[in-house]
This record gives sequence, structure tokens and C-alpha cells, in this order.
Amino acid sequence: MGPIETIIDELSRESEERFERDNVILSFSQFLEEVRKKPYSLTRSSSQYMADMMDYFGTEETWCCGTPTRRFKLFDGVDGGVDYATIGQEETQNALYRTFREFVQRRQNDKMLLLHGPNGSSKTTLITGLMRGLEAYSQTPEGALFRFSWVFSEAGDKGESLGFNPVDVEEKLDTFAFLDAERISAKIPSDLHDHPIFLLPRSQRATFLANSLKEASEHERESFVETRMVQDGDFSPKFRAIYDALMKAYRGDWKKILRHVQVERYSIRRQYRRGAVTIEPQSNIDAHSRQIGHATMKGLPPILQNETMFEAQGDLVDANRGIVEYSDFFKRPIEANKYLLTTAETGVINLQSYTAHLDLILMGTSNENYLSAFRRDPLFPSFQGRLELISVPYLLEFDKEAQIYQHHFEKMGDAIHIAPHTAKVAGIWSVLTRLLQPSVEGRKKAIQSIVGGLTPLEKAHLYNDGSVPMRLTDNEKNLLRQEIGSLRHEYDNHEAEFEGMWDAAYEGRRGCSAREMLTMLSEIGINPPGDSLTPLLILNKLPELIKDVSLYQFLRLKRSKNGYHDCKGFVDVVREEYLRLLTVDVQKAADLVDEEEYNRLFETYFLNVKAFATNEKVVDPRTSASLEPDEGLMERIENLLECDESVEVFRSGLMNQVASFRISNPDSPIVYEDVFADLFHRLRSNVFKQSLKKVEKLVTDVFILEGAIPGNVSEADKASAESFFTRMQESYGYNEFSLKEALEFLRKRISDLY
Repeated sequence: MGPIETIIDELSRESEERFERDNVILSFSQFLEEVRKKPYSLTRSSSQYMADMMDYFGTEETWCCGTPTRRFKLFDGVDGGVDYATIGQEETQNALYRTFREFVQRRQNDKMLLLHGPNGSSKTTLITGLMRGLEAYSQTPEGALFRFSWVFSEAGDKGESLGFNPVDVEEKLDTFAFLDAERISAKIPSDLHDHPIFLLPRSQRATFLANSLKEASEHERESFVETRMVQDGDFSPKFRAIYDALMKAYRGDWKKILRHVQVERYSIRRQYRRGAVTIEPQSNIDAHSRQIGHATMKGLPPILQNETMFEAQGDLVDANRGIVEYSDFFKRPIEANKYLLTTAETGVINLQSYTAHLDLILMGTSNENYLSAFRRDPLFPSFQGRLELISVPYLLEFDKEAQIYQHHFEKMGDAIHIAPHTAKVAGIWSVLTRLLQPSVEGRKKAIQSIVGGLTPLEKAHLYNDGSVPMRLTDNEKNLLRQEIGSLRHEYDNHEAEFEGMWDAAYEGRRGCSAREMLTMLSEIGINPPGDSLTPLLILNKLPELIKDVSLYQFLRLKRSKNGYHDCKGFVDVVREEYLRLLTVDVQKAADLVDEEEYNRLFETYFLNVKAFATNEKVVDPRTSASLEPDEGLMERIENLLECDESVEVFRSGLMNQVASFRISNPDSPIVYEDVFADLFHRLRSNVFKQSLKKVEKLVTDVFILEGAIPGNVSEADKASAESFFTRMQESYGYNEFSLKEALEFLRKRISDLY
């Protein structure tokens, strides 16, 4: 046998094994056996299934606008689908999850979820993540979904007549679920993916599930909630007509009816509009019914060929037991949405000659402008009670914003070099345009001046990683950290007049969108100088982006007293921030102070502080000797840290921070750089200032060696300069062009750092 035949045989064997393992085809009795083992997992409503899917992919603790929060890994892109990953938006993720769980508690999906926000804020990406998660989850053992079809058979050319003749060969079979294809005369699939549990009469359904739960696993028992779908769920009208006809034909013999049931496992597939459907705004007809003509009933028993049956078609029908997305919901005519008032609340859609009971997640997206306009419509109160509004603002953390741009750069390929900090510079400027001036109203007097004095850049750092301004005292820093959550949400329900219209004014409502920044990055990435995309290239291009104030709303926002909404001024702010980022690279590459030296130095300092506070000895790691706390060392470090309080208060604050960390993280090792991030920043900054003369000479030597400026360099200094130049490229990601540009920028601005 040739290699191709071998491959085909192997694939065929694997396919058959997978078919058996996944229970692709079951009889109804076999399905009930599976339900007995998993009474919760196999009878979940769409909201239970959605929430469980999110749990299945796991969560992780992360930071969102300066506070710890939960992130669902589902939105990192399942099956490696990073192109569909949602960067940030953890608060929206948690709001979605809470809503799904609330549906479960209320035992039905009684609202439509509407994601609203400015253009390009990841609304569609979030829903795409849910859909892709459902696709992947439905193919796992934990996410198995089942529906059923009606199967009929006749002997055909063998002269046998199966159907309802009591003496037929059909009588000898317990189920037709496993008949060979050539023996099946007709198979009627479900238009609504009818759940097989509906075959159990309502009066027996609850009893069967209750008995099954007694023998099921602890997880199945604890998770089970008898939703309306389980309690009152019923066939589609088409399947009800078939069931009733069979009941009459078999004179109530339920066992004979079940022979015609073929249970099959299926998966959600957006590509085939199976359980995941997007409805575009121009699509107004979401579902319709049609009568099944007698010409299509060939192969059915005579008793069914005379029945009048209707079946449903359309977007909502295809999406049943899954999710449907109404893209740009308020761009549709209001009349086209009125039916959703009932459907969202009751799960029922009334069609001509057909009433369909749905079990699906209704979701929609809306641009904030359209939602604001609809809030003034007389019909809005009717919709409001049936909508769960979930905001999706622009990102307010520049490191996450930078990830969007970095991902874009990766798609450019290797032809363009991306200099270090390029994405971050774009991210910082974008986020600065979105921030709002903090309000002091309603705050305690002790915090008013601190909050009121926050600059846009300070607020950006606060949201990004919880960093507080170095200019504050330790007590003021603690007060500000406690206020982060209040700052982030103080404008959530705020409305303000903008250009003659009242509109939502939450933080992240307006500003430069990622789409606008990506457009600019693509333009300057076509043929950049030196084939390099650099921070300075972006900073030099930004004034052109913002020169026409008529193009973007955020350019027309009034500048506040602390510089908020000053998009032109932000260019200079970010240029200064880039200078700081660049100096850190230079400091590390120049080996002025080894990075590990900071950690060692601070750890030694803290051990001395701890020994001093507890009246203990310090153990010398080299000699193991027990020594008195080194007052000289502590004083030197405290000078570098610019301690502006009494030594006793400062040291006590350090001890309290470690104690607080230990309470929250009893099993985690203490990483001083994380616990004291602001102090490490100050330590680096001040050590760097002390070494600026060395940095200035090193950079000057580089340019002398490159022939850019006149001068002489000693052999020893030449070796240092060449080593530094090489290390900046090999260890920190610069190429020759971007490095020379960066060092020239530093050389001209280094006097500003003293």
C-alpha cells in the first residue's frame, strides 16, 4: 500500500474513533444515560453555558486602571487566535460575566446586552471573542451540545413497507438512530436545535433530573439551577406537530415514538451560522416562517404527509441556543427593533402561523452618538427596561494601548525596524487625550488638593500601574492610592452638553481612538527614514494629525486648568517622557549601575530597617556574622530616596507596606521592586542624575567615533563607547539608525536632566 493510502487509512481510523468517543450519534435512551451522569452540564440554558464557557478558559489576576481585577483568558484569543484578542477591557469582561450569572439566578435571559462606546473601542472584538470561545468550547467534552432529529425508514425496493404497519420489519428495531443511510427514507432536522430533554414530558422532567442529581458529582449538584428552559422548554412548532402525529399513530405508545429520535452532538460554528450569528444593521428581517410543502415530504409516513407544518428560518432561528449580535443596533429602523421588546423579556418570537421559544443571548453594539440620540426618543423608556447597558470606553492604560500598536507593528514584517518605546509613545499620547480633569467635589478635604493637582501624565501613570507622583508625601501617596477607584468611575453616569447636544461624558468616551492612531502609524510606516519607525518620528508626525480640529471631536474639547485635553501640549509631555525612557536604556547599557545592584542595595537597606525597627541584628550574607543595623548605609539610601519625612515615619511606612503585602500574598515571595515601585523609580532616577556626567561623555564619545562631531577619544574610552553602542543594539533592540537618532536626541537634551 502506498503512502497516500496509509495516510487516508490512518485518518479514517482516527475519525471513527473520534466519532465514537464524542458520542456524535445517540439514541434517546443513551442520551438519558448521559444526562443521568451530567444532569447540569447537559441541560444548561444559553446563559449558563456562556458563563461556564468563560470559566472554562480560566481567569487571571491583573491590573485595570490601577486596581487589581480579574481577566478572562478567553479574551486572549482561543486556539492561538491573537488577531481576535481583546486587549484590556477587563471591567467590561466582568460586567458581561456578572450579567450572564444574573440571568441564571433569574432563571431566564430577560434582557438584551448592549455594548456601547465610541468608535473603535473593541465592542465587536469582545463579542467576537465570545463567539470564538463558544465555538471552541462546544467541541470539548465539557461543552458538549446535543439536539435531535426525527428519522423514518422504509424497506423500499425490498418490498417491505416500514412506517406505521404493526407487522413491518420496523417493529423489530428499538431505535432508528443508527440505521444506515440507505435505509433512512426521511430525516427531519430541528430548525431551532431543539434540546432532546424536551422529549421528556414536563411532569416527568423535573423528577428525572432531581433523581439524577442525587447520584451526580458534587459539581453537577452545586451548579444545577432549574431554569425556565429546563422547566418549561418545548419543541418547535414543527417538531410538536410531528410528535403529536406520532402519538396518535402509536396510540400513546411513547416508546415507539422514541424509536424515531436520533440525538446528535453538534458544535457552534459562526461560519455556518450555527449558534453564533451577526445581524448587520441593513438586515431588517431577523426571522420568518414558511409552510412545509407536501412535495418536500417524500419518504415520510402517510400520517405526516397530510399534516400542515411550518418551520422557522432566519438569523434568530440559526442562533438559537447560542448568541446573536445586532451590529450597530440603533442604525436599524426603530420599527425593526420593536419586536425585541417582547423577545428580550420573554424569549418568545411571534411569526406568522408560528410562535418560537428561544434560548439565546441577545447582544448588540452601538456607537455612543446613536445611543445618546435614542435616549431622547419617546420609545427609549420602553427599551430601557429590556436593555442591559454595558459601556466599552477607550483604554486608559497606556501599556495596554501600546500592545495594540505593537501587534500592528508585528504584522508589518521584518522590512521595517520598530525602535524601542515606539508603541509606548503612541500609547501614552493616545491615553492622555482621553483623560478627564478629576473633580474635587464630594471628596474629603485631605484629598482635594492631591486630586485637584494631578496632571494628565500623573493620572495616566496612576491608571497604568498604580504609580503615584514622587512629589507627594508618603501619607499623600496612600490617600491617592485609596482614591483610584473613585477617580476612575466618578464620571460613569455623567452627561454633559457638547456642541449643542447632551451626551455621555464618562472617562474614555472621547479621545484619539486606536483606529486613528493605527492609520497614522500605517502611513508613516510605508517608507520611513532608515526603514525605521521611531518614537521621534511619531512625535514629529502628531502635530499633523491634530492640526485640523474639524476632523475629530476630541480636538474640540476645552482645555482644563491642569492641561487636560491639550492635545498639542501632550506632544511635548510625551517627548519628555520618552527622554526619561531613553535615559533608563542608556543607564543600563552603560553599566553605570547593574540592575541587580538596585535590588541588592534595596534589600540590604530594608533588612537593616527591619532589624532597626525590631531591635535585632543583621546577618552579613558573606561572613554570617550578626551585626548592628548600619546607620550610615540607611542614611545614604534615604538621601537617594529623597525621604521628606522623619526617618521614623518613613521607615515605619516601609514596614507597613511589607506587612500589607504579606497579608494579601501569604505564599508569594517579596519582590521589593514590585512592592516599592515608586521608591525604585526614585532610586534609579537619583543614581542616574549622579552619573549624568559619565553618560554625557559616553554619548559624546560615540558621536566622535562616528565622525559626527570633532574630538579625540582615548583607547579606554573608545572600548567603552563601542561596547555601549553594541549593547544598545543587541540587548535593547535598537538598530544603527534608530540608535543614532535616539542618542542625538539625548545629547541635545541631556542638560534638561540635571
